[in-house]
Amino acid sequence: MSEKFIVGQKVTVRAANDQSLSVRDAAFESFEGQSGEIAELYSINPTLGQVFYIYKVSIGRGDKKVVLHEDELEAQLPQPSASGRGRR
Repeated sequence: MSEKFIVGQKVTVRAANDQSLSVRDAAFESFEGQSGEIAELYSINPTLGQVFYIYKVSIGRGDKKVVLHEDELEAQLPQPSASGRGRR
């Protein structure tokens, strides 16, 4: 399994589907819905054949960095360019 995101990719922070309520969740909620950019990525291999990816994300203008699991992020779609609008 390969990583879902790459360094430099724009992402949005979202709630993970299977997260249980914890102290981490309270801190995480302040970032939910915010945009950011993947600054670093790490792979963790707890057992042979298993790989998990975590990402350091620069939030907003980059003054905040948070480490998130892959299931707490979603890719932002590129914005359509204005130059292609209205042409036939």
